[in-house]
Amino acid sequence: MSNSSSSIPPQRYVLIDAGYFIGRQTRWWRPRASPRRRWGIYKNNPTTENYSKYIESCAKELKKDIGFLKFRINNSGFGKPDTKIIVCYDGVQGKIKRLDKFEAYKAHRNAGSEFKSEDGSIPDLRKNFIEYGYDPSSLVSFSPKSRMTDWSSLYEADKEADDLIAEKVLSILSDRASHPDKFNPKILIISSDADLWQLWKYTDPTTPKTFLGNTADPSDPIVPTSILFHNMKEIITPDSAMESLRTTKSSKSGTYSTSLPSWSLYADLKSITGDNSDNIPGCPDTGFARASRLITTYQGLEYIPDEYLTIYFVADPKYISEKLEAWRAENNYTYKYCIETYGNFCKSLMKQEIKKIWGEDYLKIKDIVGDQGFVSTNYKSHCLTYREIIKLPFDC
Repeated sequence: MSNSSSSIPPQRYVLIDAGYFIGRQTRWWRPRASPRRRWGIYKNNPTTENYSKYIESCAKELKKDIGFLKFRINNSGFGKPDTKIIVCYDGVQGKIKRLDKFEAYKAHRNAGSEFKSEDGSIPDLRKNFIEYGYDPSSLVSFSPKSRMTDWSSLYEADKEADDLIAEKVLSILSDRASHPDKFNPKILIISSDADLWQLWKYTDPTTPKTFLGNTADPSDPIVPTSILFHNMKEIITPDSAMESLRTTKSSKSGTYSTSLPSWSLYADLKSITGDNSDNIPGCPDTGFARASRLITTYQGLEYIPDEYLTIYFVADPKYISEKLEAWRAENNYTYKYCIETYGNFCKSLMKQEIKKIWGEDYLKIKDIVGDQGFVSTNYKSHCLTYREIIKLPFDC
């Protein structure tokens, strides 16, 4: 058995999703913000001098954003001199591989803007930083008076920042598994993208450490708090993230709570519920509670029976209503009996009050209504594709 990691001084890492800077730039374009004013002046009078003043105003805002970032890092306990800080940039063609899987991936971003490209490529943020007078690798100004830092960066043209962060985390944890008596990493990931939470599967005691090769010592697990997140508002731990996913509902039979059974199934969950930030629709009308119950019950998206991810749309409400009413009258069933035995949907179909039902409900009445009156769509294959897109790092 290896020595306890608690006795080994921690090696601190900060992995920054450069998307942070893009998010901060929305502040640059507030009504009274200097870059917005300077850009308006330049557009009305496009001289070299006016453009230079616009760039100067952007540089000042970038300096503030870097300062705020350092403030958050220091407040999180990662501002030590030996902390390795790495900025991860989206590659200009980073999302194209995912677009090949799902053409609407991130389609809502830059929609209608001058930056929207036909092939899915994006502008290189590093070029903006250079124009503002900053080295994108270290985020240090090119000014001779600037203090040097040991910050570094990661960039690959065909990978997104999330993929680079995931690969770096895997590399760090693999080193930890290979040298448990020498290496005790603490990783802070700065990003508002909750997709990265799936990286906690690598620290989950219930998840086999096959990703680390055969060197992992099961008696010396990697503790979940080896990875923390910061969304620039607060630190997010595995416990606080899991609590944010927990839902509680009340019914006639009592109160029940649903939660994610394991971080290894987080991508499965998001593939069903969808992800608005990446324009991933998921399975329609499926919230966290239903998705979580399905995943908990079947332990994975691929094992969920098709009917639970199939929606039957009412194409002929009159036909369905007449069939169900005739069946009810023939058996002398009350509406109460139909509701208690089959569910509320049964009466709602008789009254022509709903336009769709779940596949498992359709199976209850299939022998009554037959194959007519509905048009169905099975979303399971869609969700499996979404999971491929959501999983980190992306496996092409």
